[in-house]
Amino acid sequence: MAPPTCTDLDGLACRAWQCAERHTCDNKSLRLSPRALHSRLTSMVYITRSAKLGHQTTKWKPSASGCVFLNLVSLVSSKGSRQTLQPLSTATMSTPVVHTAIDFYSKKAKNEGRNCFLWMTGGASTVIMSWRVTDLEPMKIRDLYRYVNIAWRETCLDAYLEPNLLEIYLCQVCAEPMKQVLDYNVTPIGPVFDSESEELVAPGSHFGLCTSDGSIHNEYTRTLKLEHSRTFDSLRAYFLRQNPSLKTMTTMPSEIREAVLRRDHRTCCITGLLLTEVEAAVEWIIPPALIYELEITSEERYEVWREVADGTTDPAQYERLKFAGNAITMHRGLAMMYKRNQLSVDVVDKYRIICFNAPKNLGLTLQGSLTINDHSNDRLDNRYLQRHFQRCILECMIGGGIRDDYNYNTVKSIVSLGISEGSDSDTEDDECWPDDKNGRLIQAWMTQYGN
Repeated sequence: MAPPTCTDLDGLACRAWQCAERHTCDNKSLRLSPRALHSRLTSMVYITRSAKLGHQTTKWKPSASGCVFLNLVSLVSSKGSRQTLQPLSTATMSTPVVHTAIDFYSKKAKNEGRNCFLWMTGGASTVIMSWRVTDLEPMKIRDLYRYVNIAWRETCLDAYLEPNLLEIYLCQVCAEPMKQVLDYNVTPIGPVFDSESEELVAPGSHFGLCTSDGSIHNEYTRTLKLEHSRTFDSLRAYFLRQNPSLKTMTTMPSEIREAVLRRDHRTCCITGLLLTEVEAAVEWIIPPALIYELEITSEERYEVWREVADGTTDPAQYERLKFAGNAITMHRGLAMMYKRNQLSVDVVDKYRIICFNAPKNLGLTLQGSLTINDHSNDRLDNRYLQRHFQRCILECMIGGGIRDDYNYNTVKSIVSLGISEGSDSDTEDDECWPDDKNGRLIQAWMTQYGN
């Protein structure tokens, strides 16, 4: 069977066919093994809208949704010899399941009940932060401004870059899906919020980054790229793998544990419950293995990070974090959440206790704010409490849009042609290539928003 011509399929599908033919003849331009090339091409799902394929003589029939799916099979043998391209027959052609609706938020955001979103503004935009607000978990506009600035600063420091001073302005926006898969057009629709506003954020709110006059600010699109961070617990585990002797040097001494329990009257600082010996957990706020967290500049952080990982740090340096002011008493059922930066204390907001992702079966009621014993010589150190909270922002509020569930570049490659000329990979498990999930997303998106 001869390949379809441009009169049979629209430009996209025709180019896909021609591209597959070209790389079958000369797969060296891809630098792929025949097996890898075959695997990748057979996984591609191409979509096009065509009204010319309904006649009875062709085997290239549109599905019920009006989309045509080309399954490129048997392109190369195991030895790389060329074979004939064969389309699936109408009896074996399968149609991916179409989503009833496409949500702009990720599965993780949905599972965690996040109901407020911060977007880039303009075309081809995406969600950059998301969070949950309820009557019991309120948030003010001024706090949102502060969280965005924290996220940007910490992202820079984690990447060993000096934070640029960005003027952040927020407004309400309208987000509308574009024809291009995974892209949204985000338009400011309200006035700029005052950075000191006491107004409460309403559930379901959509905010965007804008200029001081409320218009789209393209500068942010080029410079503001917030990234997830690793939790204190995972970072500590990483350093222990690199330098096992750290376990001995950073373990909490018994005298510090007892001093913290006395200071907190053997009461959980998060719930207010009086704890038994079995229930009581005393946790570091910043694990001593993470002494680089004390450094202010990105350059200093990097230097200390390398020293800790290489085991060249003076053991006396860890003593800077081994004192009672860097430890807190809590119920053992909360300890893992705290170490994973899902539970923290916002010192700036009157020591407010914030649980970013509480499990449904927690079984404990949290206090509204932390009670500080100001009369103790071992008082909790505000610097470390706030440092812990800042890490929680990176762990629990970054992202939340649909792009989190897909490889953006992969989806764009499928839509355009699906073949990357400069690939250096010779494996079948390369993450940059499509799978069925991507194909279903493209079908659903173009069915709903492609007109």
